[in-house]
Formats: sequence, structure tokens, C-alpha cells
Amino acid sequence: TKTLPEMVFGGNLLKIEHVPSGVSVSFTAAAALRKCEKKSTVKVQMADRWVKRMERMGLKDHAKTFDWTYTTKYKGDMELNGSRVEGGQEVATNSSDDTVDQDCKGKKEERNRKSNMIIKTKAISSDRPKVQAQSPTSTVTNSLSSGGKEVPSPKSTTNPVLMTTTATMIKTASSLITESNGKEIDMAMLMRPDKILWFKDVTLYEDELADNGLSKLDIKIRVMSTCFLVRMRFFLRVDGVLVRAKDTRYFHDFSKDFMLREFQEREDTVKGLAQKRVGKDVIFGNPEILVRSLSLRNRRVDEIKLGGSK
Repeated sequence: TKTLPEMVFGGNLLKIEHVPSGVSVSFTAAAALRKCEKKSTVKVQMADRWVKRMERMGLKDHAKTFDWTYTTKYKGDMELNGSRVEGGQEVATNSSDDTVDQDCKGKKEERNRKSNMIIKTKAISSDRPKVQAQSPTSTVTNSLSSGGKEVPSPKSTTNPVLMTTTATMIKTASSLITESNGKEIDMAMLMRPDKILWFKDVTLYEDELADNGLSKLDIKIRVMSTCFLVRMRFFLRVDGVLVRAKDTRYFHDFSKDFMLREFQEREDTVKGLAQKRVGKDVIFGNPEILVRSLSLRNRRVDEIKLGGSK
């Protein structure tokens, strides 16, 4: 029987919506868990010894048949005008899969008028930012990122309300997601010392694997005046066995008419890390440092078209 992780933050939500085109990407724990692998070949360090001991005692092997590491293929739920899109194709939306409560307490909105982007978060946190959408010539109040000061909102010559009704004529679901054809996330733009207008860290689920390691899925987002970056990371450490990381990044330069999605998969055995001379202090330390030492196994960059950007 499949079980849930020890900690599931089912009320947490991050949603990004491009108003003119009707394209949105959302992230929830329930959707991520539905994308978990059905089975896992990963075993804890002592597994072989336990199997041999059970064989000597004439006991059956009751190893879990589901993926007890909660490794997920999830890259976010993409929608076009409310219809779910997978692999560039529009698919039917199951109402039973909708775990987002739009009236839930703690929902926040921040609208970037220049890019016509709406960013919504709903997270269990004591430092909830106060964000209010104002008119294009007004200001956006964010007590978390600006220390309670008013941050001017970029001016826009685009009326998102008028464009919403015509955006569906620009694009079809079949052409929504394509290969990037050489386009890459602008690291130079991200490394500039631009002021971060808003930042949030949202955890979807976490499990300590019965004291045999760590499995965690979380999302970080930062918004600047010129762009935003979302990074969703699944991190897995099975003590004495392996370390795995799956990163999905969404990057949008507000001056462009597309958004980039980069997927990276990294993995190494503990023996492999030892050969790289990666110490135990790093393996059991900050995952942000450890992931840089892992071997890249898979990488792909997709382009998500946003008709209506200027």
C-alpha cells in the first residue's frame, strides 16, 4: 500500500499566470505526489543483510513495492486558459485533481504590470508578505521585500483585461511548449545585483525515510524588476547509498515573449562521491553545496510561448 511522506504541505501553492496569453504554471504537493515513480530499485544500506537474515529465519520479504523515496517526475501543472497542458498538448482536466482552494486564507498576489504576470503563493508561514495589486500607475505594497516601504510598480502600455479575450487566437496548445533551439536562461541577468522585490521558499513535502536519509520537494522564487526565476528541487539522500537531485527552473525576461523551462537531473552513489573526494561533511551538510558536486545525468531546455508580451 502506498503511503504519504511524513510531512505533506497540502495547502501550499505557487502559481504563475501570464494574463494576456492565458498560460499559467502551478505547483502543489498533491500533483507532485501523483507523478511519483510506481516502484523503486533504491534500497537502504542494510537491506541486503536484512534479506539474508529473513531467509535464514524462513520469513517473507515484505519490502515496499512503491517508490518509498518519493522521487517525482513533476515539473509543474501548465494550463492554457484553464485547460491542463502536458507536453504541449491540451488535455482534459479532472475536477477531482483540483487541490487549490482559491478562497483559502494566506493567498497572496503580486502583479508585475510590465510583463502582465500574476504570481500567487499560499504557504504555511509566519512571515506572510502583504501584497496588493494596484492600478498600473500606482504602487505594489510588499512588507516582506521592501521593509514596509512602497515599491513603485513598472508602468505598462498594455491593458491585460482587453488582451485576455483575444489571446486565445494567438496560440494553440500544440505549439505552447517547444525545444528552446539554443535559448538558455540568462545567467548574467540573474547575477546582476538587482534588487529582489519578492522572494519565497515553499515546501511541498518532506520525509526522513525512517532515519535513512532525506526526501524533499521545495520551490524557491525570486522576482526582480526585469525578470523572475522559479526553481523547484526534488532532493534525495539515502544514507550510504546515493544522492539524487531533480531541478526544474522557470525563467522569464519581462522584455521577451517567451518563458524558458530548464530541467536537470543529477545523481551519484556515495562511493562515486567518495571518488570525487566529496567529504561526509558536504554529503550530510547543505544540499545547495552538495548538488553542485553531483554528476549531470539529464538536461533539457524548453521554450514556452507567451503571446501578448511586449
